Amino acid sequence: MMSVWDDTEDIVCVHPLGDVLIGRTAIADSWAEIFAGGGRTRIHVRIHQRFIHDDIAVHVVYEVFEIPGEPALQRPIIATNSYRHSPQTGWRLILHHASPSPRPLTVVRSATTGSVH
Repeated sequence: MMSVWDDTEDIVCVHPLGDVLIGRTAIADSWAEIFAGGGRTRIHVRIHQRFIHDDIAVHVVYEVFEIPGEPALQRPIIATNSYRHSPQTGWRLILHHASPSPRPLTVVRSATTGSVH
C-alpha cells in the first residue's frame, strides 16, 4: 500500500471515524493493521470524480471493503484522495480522507454542473 504514497513526511491519512495520521510511519502502521488478516482483504474502488490542476490531482471515490469471513459492509466508504506530481516520482498520494457514506448513496450536483442523482 505504501508504494502509492509520497515519500515526504507531510502526507496525511484519515480512515473512517479515525484519527488524523501524519507521516509515513503512522500511515504505514495503520494500513498494516487494516491488512493484518493475511492479505485477504480486498478493496473495490470506483472513481466518481477527478480533478487535475498542474501538479495536484484529486479523486473522489467509493470504496467497498470485502473481508473474507465477515459480513459485507452495509454501506460504501466515500474517500477523497489527493495526489502530487513530481518529475522524479510521478503521481504520489499525499492525502486520503475517508468517511462512511449515507445509505442509499446519493450524489447532489449544483444546477450549474448537472442534475441530482
